Amino acid sequence: MDKYHYKTSGLDDVYLLNGFDVIEYGDEKAVSIHNIDGLHQVISSALVQQKTRLTGREFRFLRIEMDLSQKALGMWFDMTDQAIALWEKKDRVPQMADALVRALYMESQGEDSEVRVVLDMLSKVDRVIHRGEFCAEESDEGWTLKVA
Repeated sequence: MDKYHYKTSGLDDVYLLNGFDVIEYGDEKAVSIHNIDGLHQVISSALVQQKTRLTGREFRFLRIEMDLSQKALGMWFDMTDQAIALWEKKDRVPQMADALVRALYMESQGEDSEVRVVLDMLSKVDRVIHRGEFCAEESDEGWTLKVA
């Protein structure tokens, strides 16, 4: 079986040697990837550990893996979402932003990570604000914000 160029990641240089199936539907072909969450963790880990500065696409990959919009990540950096978009598009990720997004990703992966809790809340609030809709649900523990 040939290796598969995994372009859906948004990265140019990710190839899979196995862990995928090619499914044919008449003249069309589709690819099913096994354990995509595990694959993305391996890619993210490699990006965090690389010695060179992150490219804009690599920065975007880590941001998306943390489930953050450009606006939500901009809040962490005290920057606008347009600034984050420019870093990602123009491959001009500042050194401090590079270091911070790596640290945020690594911390977010730890068990009982307080950073992960904050990132999840930011992501949830960001989705609710962009939808213009707030949904709340009451349980025995109290009220929680729900994304419909």
